[in-house]
Amino acid sequence: EVTLDEPVQEFTLSVFPNPSTLDQEVSIEISGFEDIGANVEFAIFDLMGKKVYANSGQLADKNNFTVKPEYTFTKGIYLAEARMGATVKRVKFIVE
Repeated sequence: EVTLDEPVQEFTLSVFPNPSTLDQEVSIEISGFEDIGANVEFAIFDLMGKKVYANSGQLADKNNFTVKPEYTFTKGIYLAEARMGATVKRVKFIVE
């Protein structure tokens, strides 16, 4: 029998626009969560695995939560990650 200290949160992670260009602002959105007030941690990694952006926040709206990273991207492939409790979601995005 396996028990978790923290309840598993289900949510969807998306990055838009994807692909994006150097002059576009990138937004990271999570949606479909149930636990208003839960903490969520965001990170963006480059292809080498280096963390280039990190932020955290508290979920206040049941519909969605959006982060607009204050980071100047260069061309390449990135991995956005969101952590909420025991659940981690990742999505790749491209900057052209």
